[in-house]
Amino acid sequence: MNFASILFFRLAPIPFLLACAGNLAFLAVVCHGEKPYQPKLSDGKSPDFHDFPMGVLSATGRLHEGEREIVVRHVGKGGVAESGGLQVGDRILSIDGQTPKLFSMSTDTGLEGPQEMLGKALETACSSKSNLLQLQVRRGEENMTMKLKVPASPVFASTFPQQCPKSWQASSSAILLAEYQLATGDKTFFSDLKKCCDLLAGRVSGNGRMGHYYAVPYEGTGLVIINVQAHLAWALAAKCGYKVDRKAWDRSMVEIRKSVGPKTGGIGYSSRVPDYPDIPARTGAMTIALSVADEESKLAKGLANSLVRHQARMRHAHSMTSIGLIFGMAGIKSVDPKAHQEVMRKWIPYLELCRTSLGTAAYFGSKRNYAGDAYLGYHPIGNATVALMLASADAKLFIHGGTKRNWLGKP
Repeated sequence: MNFASILFFRLAPIPFLLACAGNLAFLAVVCHGEKPYQPKLSDGKSPDFHDFPMGVLSATGRLHEGEREIVVRHVGKGGVAESGGLQVGDRILSIDGQTPKLFSMSTDTGLEGPQEMLGKALETACSSKSNLLQLQVRRGEENMTMKLKVPASPVFASTFPQQCPKSWQASSSAILLAEYQLATGDKTFFSDLKKCCDLLAGRVSGNGRMGHYYAVPYEGTGLVIINVQAHLAWALAAKCGYKVDRKAWDRSMVEIRKSVGPKTGGIGYSSRVPDYPDIPARTGAMTIALSVADEESKLAKGLANSLVRHQARMRHAHSMTSIGLIFGMAGIKSVDPKAHQEVMRKWIPYLELCRTSLGTAAYFGSKRNYAGDAYLGYHPIGNATVALMLASADAKLFIHGGTKRNWLGKP
């Protein structure tokens, strides 16, 4: 892709890197001559059930509160599940001879239960000599055993003004442009980076609160998710030679400190709702910002610790799964690489369930509302989320703790 394309993505809703990661799907079609399976997911707004991708099986599962059986909601044509005999409506009772724990819609339980067991079983089966996954299934009144042939793949490594752009568009664009300049040394887009950062600084209200534009919504309480992304944009831009508006930074920090929840230790929805449970995106982005800026190490460590303690909530972030996992994992990595390794290993089942038979990644949302990701397109954002989770281990991007400039080289 030529870098003139950046001019298009500059004001896009996600960083250019995320859009590039979505091209994995296109490459898979070109290389394999077939379209990757796309799970049939609901929007996550129902409190009664949770739909999720079943990895290389090319099927969609559904789990209900208090149950341990996976209900097969959809089966992809020509995929492993269909070839192995699975049908819509089948209930998976056990996996490789083991019965999973009960599933809970509580965000604190993370992947615990059937999802974790299936993800681990797929990793084992795909890396074994036989490549067989055994399932005990109930169809109607009949129980049956199925052995599904899964594709071979390696296990995960142990190192494993008003009409201007919205504030989150400006911040994500600035994050992209800063990382691009740091990776390549190319200063072509520095003026655009500065415009985004100046715009964000101008939108910090007198009490430090921010909104989508200049007006602060929700009766003036604002959205701290905007604040933290602005700080991350400023911190990265400073590494590129941008002079940060310290008055705007300090005013915004007042609101951020007030938004740290006494129960979670993470950053909540706003100072009005500091103990809001969906903390990973806000907390992660601010942790990275402080780490990159080399400021307030005590606060940064406290935020990182909250991410580790509440790692099961990583998918739950402001009506989106993507930014929770992207910023949450990056936040831990930037402050505590050892803890990051441990947390990432806990999320191997998630990565395995996202893996398609073509090697791309399917979208796997949270247990609640993830409609925000729908605006971006589930397939590209699914690939982008997994790509950036895996990239966090390399520590090349500055959001992942990288410090080496020009590591990618000039285009």
